[in-house]
Amino acid sequence: MGFCKFSAQSIINNKTEVDNIFINDFLPYAPENAVKVYLYGLYKCSSSSYDNTIESFSKVLKIPEDEILEIYRFWEAEGLVQVINSIPVEIRYMPLKNVVNNTKKYNVSKYGNFSDKAQEIIEGRMISPNEYSEYFDTIETFHIEPEAMLMIMKYCVNTKGGNVGYPYIIAVAKNWAYDGVRTVSDVEERLITYEQNSEELKLVLKALGTKRAVSIEERELYLKWTREFGFENNFIIEAIKQNKKPGSKLSFSKLDEILTSYYEMKISSPQEIEQFESNRQNLIKFAKKVCKELGLYYESVDKIVETYISKWIAMGFSEGAILKIAQYCFSCSIRKFEGMNDYVKKFYKLGLLTEENLDDYFSKVIEEDQEIKEVLLALGLSRAVNSYDREFYKNWKYNWKMPKDVILFGASLSADKAQPMKYLSGILANWHEKNVGTVDQAKNFANPQSEERKVDGKIKTRNYSKQDLNALFDSLEEVEI
Repeated sequence: MGFCKFSAQSIINNKTEVDNIFINDFLPYAPENAVKVYLYGLYKCSSSSYDNTIESFSKVLKIPEDEILEIYRFWEAEGLVQVINSIPVEIRYMPLKNVVNNTKKYNVSKYGNFSDKAQEIIEGRMISPNEYSEYFDTIETFHIEPEAMLMIMKYCVNTKGGNVGYPYIIAVAKNWAYDGVRTVSDVEERLITYEQNSEELKLVLKALGTKRAVSIEERELYLKWTREFGFENNFIIEAIKQNKKPGSKLSFSKLDEILTSYYEMKISSPQEIEQFESNRQNLIKFAKKVCKELGLYYESVDKIVETYISKWIAMGFSEGAILKIAQYCFSCSIRKFEGMNDYVKKFYKLGLLTEENLDDYFSKVIEEDQEIKEVLLALGLSRAVNSYDREFYKNWKYNWKMPKDVILFGASLSADKAQPMKYLSGILANWHEKNVGTVDQAKNFANPQSEERKVDGKIKTRNYSKQDLNALFDSLEEVEI
């Protein structure tokens, strides 16, 4: 027996990681019960339980032992496991990255017809055994029908010429497979879509200032813009019009960046593009102000506008609020837009979108921290307010409805204790249970010889000190996003 091991409950509460390669490339095509057996075996690999046997598998999964072994033979052929022994059954799970990188040997006769047709399509050169092996591996790994693979090869030849390299064909086949294009009918549908988009793509090319043929990669980008993003052709043309400089060309890849940023900013009509671009100069000026508040300098702030400023404004923040948040971040030594963005999200969750909202919130936090500071002083503590103090105080003030003077009176009774804050909480809990709401009522339960300590002062100002800003920083650290 091992000296140390996880308890059964710990193992149950743990997690079993499943590689995305398995989910994407194997799970959809596995026979019935094969996924169940594989995942249960994966779980058992991370368990030290004594019942890790084929008999226990059969009992738990309600699958006959011979079928479980047959399933593992299937996974062995796929390269996911090794069947070490049959009696007793011993299975070894293999790293999936090795499965992807290993070159398999294939039955040439199985692909004889495919090989003949492939060579007829590739007229510009002889297909090598290694190239054939790459085609076979892609077909089996990505579950592409051989006839569908031939159609993909023919399309690549028609687009790139008879001497097209096989890495290009393999890349196209894999990209299409990731989109679910694996059968003859899938390929036919993709090619029909390409043909239907040809006229629209010609207009896009014309707007870009080029007359060349469209590549497969550019057709794929166009499908992303129209299918995934849902953009109409007139939207794409307007995007080109607004971003193409006179006398210059705009590349497909740059257009993809622009359209992706529009999609992320939820810009969805030509009118919104025009409005955004016309306002871009104002946003650039404002972005430079925010950079100044953070103590930053960028030669170009276009990316800052697209990534942060425009999104914050779209969330409903006023410019004054954004500048105030930038000032707050600078004072708390947060000098990057990534860090500021985290606090923008926290303020958004709190519903603080205007400068006035933020001022009210800051004042409230600072005022409450000052009240807590009074309690600490009454307890004889001179340290800074921390998150535990705030948690105690919020419970006393908002849940138990304890008046401030009652809390301070309780603090005067707790000052000489070993853990005065916890002791005070115990006193207030007792008073809360007895419905104590005034100092006079509290005195009836207190030691008559105890003497209430007087503490003066309360800060309420909109001019924030470094200490105040640190308090705000700490309080916001507690806000989840």
